[in-house]
Amino acid sequence: DTLNRLVEIGVGVSVDDFGTGFSCLSYLHRFPLQVLKIDRSFISRMETHMESLQIVRTIVVLARS
Repeated sequence: DTLNRLVEIGVGVSVDDFGTGFSCLSYLHRFPLQVLKIDRSFISRMETHMESLQIVRTIVVLARS
């Protein structure tokens, strides 16, 4: 509720380092996010590790839905 009120007055909400630590998929729908920064450990390995690429693609699809 507080985050929604902040968004209404123009404050942006972002999540940093998504995919590690305490971040969880429910954040994508529970909070009014404008920015989702995927953890560097996934991004930096996308070109050489198919698993990282698939994880990033899945996070992007979930975030857009």
